[in-house]
Amino acid sequence: MRSGEEGARRARRQVRHYVVSNRCDRMLTLTYRGSGNHDRDLLVDHLHDFWRTLRGEVGGSFPYLWVPELHPGGHGWHAHAALGAFVPIRTVRACWPHGDRIDLARKGRVGLSDAAVVERARIAARYIGKYLGKGFEESARALGRHRYECAQGFQPEVERFEAATRDELVGRLDARMGAHPLLRSWFSLPGDERQSFWLSWAVA
Repeated sequence: MRSGEEGARRARRQVRHYVVSNRCDRMLTLTYRGSGNHDRDLLVDHLHDFWRTLRGEVGGSFPYLWVPELHPGGHGWHAHAALGAFVPIRTVRACWPHGDRIDLARKGRVGLSDAAVVERARIAARYIGKYLGKGFEESARALGRHRYECAQGFQPEVERFEAATRDELVGRLDARMGAHPLLRSWFSLPGDERQSFWLSWAVA
């Protein structure tokens, strides 16, 4: 159980990084009609077909990330996704012939500024993160499977910084962000076994 919880936390960090970095601020839910679909492998096959068809309809690749959820009400599997591109709802419906209930929405600040888009992407990342552990640990068949899948070619770049002290490292990170002011910060307590911190910069 402990390893499963740690895996879910690690997956949430990765999802948050991907979704926010790629400005995936549109939330999508895909369900099945009737009695639903109770075969996870079939869901994965349908999702692969869906994304491939959708890319063809919009004329190219775009960032997205999706997670499966086993519905607690017994309706089987469905999927939640975050998208980083505008896709008309009628196009989504045409590419998903398996269900009638399709939700596509954005939540958060209205506007096209980077700050507004990032806020909505963070909301989408939290929304997706809720489903990362649901239905995954209950079945031994989950071994070897992914908690989430995402579009290839959009993985955020990783930059590494080294410094002798924490203050020096924070200073280098702050300088890297340029004119963007440091908005929020969190630091672990001095006695914590694992020293860590979290920083967030405001964007225009």
